[in-house]
Amino acid sequence: MTDPKNSLEVASEKFCKEMGLGKEVFFKLLATAIADMQKDIDLLRAALDAGDLERIQQISHRIKGTSSNFRLTEITVPATELNDSSKKGADASLYKSFLHSIESSFAAYQQGLADSR
Repeated sequence: MTDPKNSLEVASEKFCKEMGLGKEVFFKLLATAIADMQKDIDLLRAALDAGDLERIQQISHRIKGTSSNFRLTEITVPATELNDSSKKGADASLYKSFLHSIESSFAAYQQGLADSR
């Protein structure tokens, strides 16, 4: 992943331009979304451990949507791959690697958000 602060800067510029909002609003909304996404990542991990395909699809779809709304591409891409793979019934061993990518990018965005404050 690229520098999280730089990635957040790019994401905030795109979001603010498209939505007509200021960066302060972006970062307030993002802080709430990050907290919710942390809960979803924990739920996703539990669903993967339980092999609950329906929950994996639901939660990965929610993560995909939230990260896409905030232009957090490094989370959106693996969340989309996980969601698509789980719908196709792909090899479940792939799911953990997608989760790892989501978690790594998420941690970097969390750090970038903390550094932006």
